[in-house]
Amino acid sequence: MKKIFILLLFYSILNAGNNSTELHSSRSNLKNYSNINKKEDQKLKRAIYYYKNGKYEKSYEVLNRYLLNNLKNIKWQYYLGRSAYKLGKFEEAISAFERVLMLEPTNIRAKLEIAKIYFETKKLDKSKNLFEEILKENIPVQVKLNVKKYLKAIEKSRKKSFLKAIAVVGISYDSNVNNSPVDEQYYIPKLQINLDNTVTYDSDYAHQEILILNHLYDIGNPGGFALKNNFLFFLKTMEKYSDKNIFFYSYSPAISYRKNKYLVDLAIGYERMFYGSNPYLHTFYFSPSLQYMLSKTFMYKISLKFQRKIPESLLNKDRDANFYEIFLSIQKKLSNKFFINPTISYQQERKIDSVLTNIDLDAIALGLGTVYKFTEDKSFGLKLLYRDIKYKDIDSLYGTKRKDRYYNFSISFTKKMSKGFIFQGSIGHIKNYSNHPSSAYKKSYANINIIKEF
Repeated sequence: MKKIFILLLFYSILNAGNNSTELHSSRSNLKNYSNINKKEDQKLKRAIYYYKNGKYEKSYEVLNRYLLNNLKNIKWQYYLGRSAYKLGKFEEAISAFERVLMLEPTNIRAKLEIAKIYFETKKLDKSKNLFEEILKENIPVQVKLNVKKYLKAIEKSRKKSFLKAIAVVGISYDSNVNNSPVDEQYYIPKLQINLDNTVTYDSDYAHQEILILNHLYDIGNPGGFALKNNFLFFLKTMEKYSDKNIFFYSYSPAISYRKNKYLVDLAIGYERMFYGSNPYLHTFYFSPSLQYMLSKTFMYKISLKFQRKIPESLLNKDRDANFYEIFLSIQKKLSNKFFINPTISYQQERKIDSVLTNIDLDAIALGLGTVYKFTEDKSFGLKLLYRDIKYKDIDSLYGTKRKDRYYNFSISFTKKMSKGFIFQGSIGHIKNYSNHPSSAYKKSYANINIIKEF
């Protein structure tokens, strides 16, 4: 009897110890989300540091290596999921977030991440159901607005036809509207004389209006084949030099195909330009392009252009030519606030039945565009463009082939206003160097525009 009593007493002590351990574990989980030692805690802090500094491969490596030791660590699983998501490892990310939900079923952040991954991977029904479930929870206003944006995007993705319009109205200033040469006199070798610069150096103001219409129609399932139609109308009216008014319009239909990270466009186009009040030039072109999304923050695009230029005015009657271009663009999001867009292109123009010496040319153009976002509604932009232009024919007056180096630098400020309007102001400077002095000029310019997207 005494032995039985001792056994019962020993069992009750063990059971009490287990209950105490479970209670302590529960309290520890509620307070710290995990029960890890100091070494594991340091690894987690290091991984979070890597993650917050955009080093997703390093954060993923640390978190994944010690995963088995931290299966009950909510914070560990959450950042493993985020790191995997940033690297495009969507299945691993979902598994990590699901482990978070096993430990804490009410964790809204984990549900949001899974819903976003379903959206990214085109599992729209799953994404929609989970977002709608999240909306029923007591969540912050901003989170609710973001969820509604995703739901709206899901609904939009089921549509077949999309129409987008952009309207721009603004004013501009040009300090050298006639591209007057820099020098007051320049020497003509063939004539062995100095000629006076007779091109008037003058400035002018203008108002300008732009309308862009883009229509897309999905053929079959969204994300496959699509038909595009793009329209552009541009009008610029000078204050003093009405002979330099410009009216330009273009139409470009295209067939498009999207597959995973690739987008292929085959576009043809027609353009026409009026200079002053008279027809000046019209063109036809064919332009295939390939776009590749390396990641959510990194995109490449390469395009070709084959264009036929047909003059319509006595001012340019001998400028019938073919134009060819290969163009490469890279868009990179360096951080949530800083974007960069370097470009490079090679261009050729070849005349058709003309004696003019300033048509046939080879050119290389280098561009750099950057945008820095101060806040969600304010940004600063910078653009640089350099063109090295070499003409193929010897000029009859200078006795040499013309070579130009063109520089264009501009800065801009953009501010989102109420009701979808955008304010944009920019200033810039152009300098064209040339071994033929009559073609060298410089100017400053400025633009103020109000933009509205529909």
